[in-house]
Amino acid sequence: MAICLLQLGCKKDEAEVSHNLIAEGCIPNVINLDEPLFGGYNDVYKYENGRLVGFGSYNYEYQNGIVKRIRLGQDRYEEYIYDSDFKVIHSTQYRRDDPAVGFKVVSDNKYEYKDSLIFKVIDNGENLIHEISYYLNTNNIDSIKTFNSGLELVEVNIFHYDQSNNVFKNLLLPKFNLFWWIEKNSNNNVTQRIILKLSPPYSTIMYNYAYKYNTYNYPIEINGSKVNSSYTTKSTISYINCK
Repeated sequence: MAICLLQLGCKKDEAEVSHNLIAEGCIPNVINLDEPLFGGYNDVYKYENGRLVGFGSYNYEYQNGIVKRIRLGQDRYEEYIYDSDFKVIHSTQYRRDDPAVGFKVVSDNKYEYKDSLIFKVIDNGENLIHEISYYLNTNNIDSIKTFNSGLELVEVNIFHYDQSNNVFKNLLLPKFNLFWWIEKNSNNNVTQRIILKLSPPYSTIMYNYAYKYNTYNYPIEINGSKVNSSYTTKSTISYINCK
């Protein structure tokens, strides 16, 4: 039996779709990102009737208790198709650059699962296939291998984690740029990401992340850096519903 875990109220049909409920425990209230090279943001998360309805410039639209569409402003949105178990199997992103032309597809991804975990993403727009492996008995991603249309391995992403709660651990619903969010939806937090570029120009890129936590073991500060670069980021997070 599904249970509405966030005590903000929920309707019967919402309670029957557990993939879109908000789990008990800390959920983001405000996330501030300071990124000196590219700017930053201060996103306030808005919840109504047991649902996440938006944050920053993102707004959620629901249909039959599941997230049908996420809008980014007026000129961009992403839509989702689900299987019978309410897992996202297809996401399509649209953008409108010219009102006279209307919206066009800018991203089209299909998702394949083993049990409840995505193990393959087929990127129809870029003609790429991403194969995802996980650390044993977790949803923490070990690696993402990317193949081109000729099935040549062109990139490998490798991840290492802490043992603490992920910022978004209790938000069990799609997020805009779904494939990009896959690596951020683990139970724990990434402490290091290594990117191996296996096609010209070859390179190895490494990012490190250090955390400060609240008494519930959720991050309240994240400091990111790129090895051999001046690039840094700093995020601060506040929560509600911590228990």
